[in-house]
Amino acid sequence: MVTLKDIALKCGVSVGAVSKALNDSPDISVETKQYIKETASKLGYRPNFYARTLKTNRSYNIGILFDDDTNNGFGHAFFSNIMSSFRRVMEFNGYDLTFIARNSQDKYTYVEHARHRRLEGVLVACVDYNNDDGILEILESEIPAVAIDYISDKFACVYSDNYNGLMKLVEHCIEMGHKKIAFIHGQHTCVTEQRIKGYKDALQKHNLPFREEYLIEGEYYSIDITYQRMRRLMSLPNPPSCVIISDDYCMFGAQKAAYDMGLSIPWHVSVAGFDDIRIAPYFSPPLTTVRQDAFLFGKTAAEIILYDIEKRTKSTHNIEIPTELIKRQSIREI
Repeated sequence: MVTLKDIALKCGVSVGAVSKALNDSPDISVETKQYIKETASKLGYRPNFYARTLKTNRSYNIGILFDDDTNNGFGHAFFSNIMSSFRRVMEFNGYDLTFIARNSQDKYTYVEHARHRRLEGVLVACVDYNNDDGILEILESEIPAVAIDYISDKFACVYSDNYNGLMKLVEHCIEMGHKKIAFIHGQHTCVTEQRIKGYKDALQKHNLPFREEYLIEGEYYSIDITYQRMRRLMSLPNPPSCVIISDDYCMFGAQKAAYDMGLSIPWHVSVAGFDDIRIAPYFSPPLTTVRQDAFLFGKTAAEIILYDIEKRTKSTHNIEIPTELIKRQSIREI
């Protein structure tokens, strides 16, 4: 079994320094901590978490609050990749993850659950943050927390550059000759508002009229609702030549609607998505979309929480993750 002494000999430092590094003591520099932790991992060191908890009176436990009305959970590729990245960073730094749940009969709030379990930080990810007051309560509490895909000046948030992502996508559609561009967007959240603004500004920039009937509210990660909205759009007297879908997962609904109406993609109607999930290149035709860097999302969120734990502070800054336009064959040049 690898001991602290083995790690100390390998790193050329004292046993005390190794102990402090593995316990995230502020007395050790970030670079030295990283080096000692990497060495410990390579040597196969496995800490005794129970003993460490007793010694330090800390839980080394991070909460995950994932509120999902769509019932897709972490089966959705975007959130799954965020979680994978977040978990990797947290486990590397010696933390366990615990999911926070609350049913309608539960008398405890999310923040009460977190305090009861002595969680040192919380990652929050949900579609609609305003759907449950308990979600905002835990984000605004004293517990270090980060909200994914939300914008606020009251707590730390990590989100994509949704405005420029959508704007560049619309401009690409215009470059391909499309003037009748529709957008099936998700629920009205701050993320959606940024995307709608990007959509409208791109049309205005290129002197194209905004048509109310081309902007339709759908629902994130809902194939059924996207199917209905796509049929409505393509049944208009003057249907769009290109339709942007709220997320790649919903493209299954859009494709089925087109197929059922006897329309071929991209010959009769072009389509584009958002997220660039792993299967996006394998749609038929391969899907043009906007890539969100899910792994950077998770890494950034983890680093904010770790910083707040170490410094005993509560961050309120927002970090915007760049997006990238991915051009494939689902948009036809006309």
